[in-house]
Amino acid sequence: KSDENISRIDFEKDTNSAKERESIYIAKYLEYRLKGNYEKAIEYCEKRYKLISGNPMIFKNFLLNPALDSLDFSISSALSLYNFKEARKLFAAYKKIYGVRQNDVINYRIIDFDIRLSEAIAFKDNRSTADLIPEIENFLNGNKGKILVNTENYFYYNIIKCFFVTCNFSEALRRINDRFSSKYSGLTPEFESYLRI
Repeated sequence: KSDENISRIDFEKDTNSAKERESIYIAKYLEYRLKGNYEKAIEYCEKRYKLISGNPMIFKNFLLNPALDSLDFSISSALSLYNFKEARKLFAAYKKIYGVRQNDVINYRIIDFDIRLSEAIAFKDNRSTADLIPEIENFLNGNKGKILVNTENYFYYNIIKCFFVTCNFSEALRRINDRFSSKYSGLTPEFESYLRI
C-alpha cells in the first residue's frame, strides 16, 4: 500500500502495522537526510507525525515522545535547508501543542537555541551572537549531565562556526583548541574533521 492509502482503521486493527510504518518513516527520514535531500526528509517527518498523532494509544508507552521527536526532526531538516520561516512555524506548533512542560524545558531551549544560532550563522550576524553565545554557554554549563555530549559538541562546533563566518578568527581558533583539549571532543568524531580544517 502507498502511504496515502493507509488509514487509521488499518492501524487500529493491527497495532504492529502502525509501529512498523513508524519505523519505516524514521528509516526513510534518515536515508534522505544522509543523502542531503532535506525536503524529502521533512516529508517523512510529517507522515510520521500524522501517524503518531492519529494513533496516540499505540505510541503511548514509547520511551521518548515520538510526536515531539517528529517535530524536532522536521525543525532540524528545515534548518539544514536554511528555511528559518518553516523552522519557526514548526517550533510554534511544538510550543502550541506541548507547551513548555517541566520535563521538556531542556529540549525546548535546545531547539530555540539551534534556530537562533543557525540564523546568526546564515546571516553572519555579529550583533545577535554577542548575547546569544554566552546565553547558550551558560545553558550548557548549567545543564551538564542533562544534555547529551553530542548535543553539547554540536553547539560548541556551531559557536566556532559562528566566529568563523563573522570573521572573528582568533576567537574561533582559541575555541577550537579548547574543544580539542576537552575530554568529550572525541565522542563526536563527525565534527573533528571540520575543526581540523
